[in-house]
Amino acid sequence: MPGLNQAEIEAKIVGFSARIRSVDPSAISPQDDIYEYGGLDVLDSVELVLEIEDEYGLSVPGEDVEEF
Repeated sequence: MPGLNQAEIEAKIVGFSARIRSVDPSAISPQDDIYEYGGLDVLDSVELVLEIEDEYGLSVPGEDVEEF
């Protein structure tokens, strides 16, 4: 994600995760495990990857999504 520092990237991912879960972003920490504490399941993680791809014009290969 060119031009963004780590804190900005974390804030974007927290925002995406919050939107998917329909919660306030302050309820999610960048250090949280998105599955254990973030409340995301496998389908939610696919939606998260799709949002990141759309936001940044990226294409994440399927095998990388599986490791996510």
